[in-house]
Amino acid sequence: MYPILVVMYVRLARLEEQESREYFGEAYDRYMAVTPGFFPRMGRKKRIND
Repeated sequence: MYPILVVMYVRLARLEEQESREYFGEAYDRYMAVTPGFFPRMGRKKRIND
């Protein structure tokens, strides 16, 4: 059951991401450029205005 739930969760996240990109446009693209999707990035933190 776990693999099925993971696949469904990833599909839902991708759908919500697409809807957010359509609604917020370029601002959401900038946010996505510095914010990890599922796993945190290690190392230097980027800011949106960099």
